[in-house]
Amino acid sequence: MGGLNEYGFLELDANWAASHFSVSVVEIEDMIQVLQSLDPIGVGAKDLTDCLLIQLRELEDYNELAYTIVKKY
Repeated sequence: MGGLNEYGFLELDANWAASHFSVSVVEIEDMIQVLQSLDPIGVGAKDLTDCLLIQLRELEDYNELAYTIVKKY
């Protein structure tokens, strides 16, 4: 159960993982954030939108408009 698919998206339910590994959901979510910060930025995102949002947050020239467009559309 879980793991990265062929596109680098994480197919893992945080609640299942927390139960399976006897840790809190918060710990699993923290671990997922670390994974998503690795190279390439956004690996382990849940989908394309999530991946793009992660990448936009990491840009030196953060663009709120671009972030909003990706998030809403």
